[in-house]
Amino acid sequence: MRNFLVLLLLCGLAFLGYQTIGTTWAAPPEQGDAGPGEGPDGTSTKLVQNDGATAPNGDLHPKVQPVVHVGQTPPNGARERYTGAVAAAAGGDNAALTAATAAFCRGNAADLGDVLAAGVARLAEAGRLSDAIVAAGDDNRLLRATGLAVVQESLLRAMERASPTERAELLSSWVDLITRGPVRVWRANYPVLKQAYIALQRALEGVLFDRNGTWRSRLHKVRPGESLARIAIDFEKETGLPMAAGLLRRINGIQDPKLLQAGVRLRIPTDRIHVIVEKSTYSLKVYLGSLVVRLYQVGLGKDGRTPEVEFSLSEKQNKPDWTEPRTGELIPYGDPRHLIGDYFLKLSHPVHDGFGLHGTADKGSIGQDSSMGCIRLRATDMAAVFDYLPRRAKLVVRP
Repeated sequence: MRNFLVLLLLCGLAFLGYQTIGTTWAAPPEQGDAGPGEGPDGTSTKLVQNDGATAPNGDLHPKVQPVVHVGQTPPNGARERYTGAVAAAAGGDNAALTAATAAFCRGNAADLGDVLAAGVARLAEAGRLSDAIVAAGDDNRLLRATGLAVVQESLLRAMERASPTERAELLSSWVDLITRGPVRVWRANYPVLKQAYIALQRALEGVLFDRNGTWRSRLHKVRPGESLARIAIDFEKETGLPMAAGLLRRINGIQDPKLLQAGVRLRIPTDRIHVIVEKSTYSLKVYLGSLVVRLYQVGLGKDGRTPEVEFSLSEKQNKPDWTEPRTGELIPYGDPRHLIGDYFLKLSHPVHDGFGLHGTADKGSIGQDSSMGCIRLRATDMAAVFDYLPRRAKLVVRP
């Protein structure tokens, strides 16, 4: 009899608990991932202000909270986690921001760009600039946001309050981000790209491209009879870091290397120079360490003929002859049929042979897949790259 009464009591408690399910929510953030904008049952998970007025999805006002109705599955999808992580990062806790941003971007919601842009703007206003760039995602789908120019203006204004070195690093990260991904930034968002790149170049003028700059480097006192080429060779032998006289000239603001005087102190950068080509955006980015220092639009091989591998720059050829790849004919420099311009940077790889960087007179081929596999630049851009890229520099081609 006693056992029967205990069983009856337990059944009553269980029924009472069932009646109260849905009126409270204490689900852990990890539970379920129904995708941005929807709960697991497909119902809307709009956010509302404390006064009850509905706000658009992605509104990141600090007072915005997810609403849970009685009987409704609580919203804890990728969008909500992103929103919460941005709010937390604005308050100084960014522990979950990277994971939440990645999860939201994987969902690829129709308004993903707008929500990311709102997150960037919120964090920029809070002065959390590194977090703002993290919240933008790992590619440039943010560029699809409406009103992105206004968001970037806010971000650039906030960066003006950073130290010169930090500003250069932040702008570099931003330019790196918006030139990586599915959005053809040179066409769809060129004004945004131009504004960001100009801001980056201005930041670099006082930090890197200045004899008195603060970027990582070491000082060298020019000895009698010493040239920039000799300084570059000796530095590379000592450190193993590829170096070119043209890079030293640009960093130290030397107009005429022939007028280099003994006793002058030069800055030699101690970060490794390398190149990344983004096939998705037809962008060639030159880095010193993690810092983007130059950006160019390029043309690539048709039918995917530019391989996605790591090359090494093995030769620098001035006024090169050209081997026509379809016939194997050697066409001398100056011949009307010669198509690769004044300079050629040969790229080496254990498997992929015959690739390089060269100029072109066909400006319409830039931003297109039109070559036999080589990377094309405008003639003036190619002259600059040829001047300062050293032999043995690495070049990585990414999708």
